[in-house]
Amino acid sequence: AYIQLAPPKAEAYRMLGMGYLKSKDSQSAIYNFTRAIEIDPNSAHAYSNRAEANYTLGKYEKTLADSTRAIELGSDPKTIAETYRIRARAYRKTGRNELAAADVKSSWLIDPRYAHYMKSFYSYGSPDGLRKAGVIAIIGIAFVLIFRLKFKPPEKDD
Repeated sequence: AYIQLAPPKAEAYRMLGMGYLKSKDSQSAIYNFTRAIEIDPNSAHAYSNRAEANYTLGKYEKTLADSTRAIELGSDPKTIAETYRIRARAYRKTGRNELAAADVKSSWLIDPRYAHYMKSFYSYGSPDGLRKAGVIAIIGIAFVLIFRLKFKPPEKDD
């Protein structure tokens, strides 16, 4: 309704596009992100969001073009880091794994919080990490079987 009543603003179209993207309507999202880009061709956010919408539709070359443009324009670190991650996924889907790895590294350099979570997640993928996780699981199962532990429902107070 705002877009129909007010003069066109890039941010309004971008926000509308984000709503469509969240509701899994990628075609409408792309339309609105494109309108935002037409109004403000220097909006890195709009390019980044359109790249994400194109990725959901499997349009990887368009994803690469939009994400590259968003990175060139620059924006806040969180947006650029996310744009590198989107582009890395598109590179991976197109078989360009070395470029994908470089983009993931760039993303981690910009936003190290994500790297910390991913390193924690992938640490179990190493043989040593799996061995530790397996030992903990075996001890837990043995503990439950030996002591016949059962979780009791909480008692109601009268």
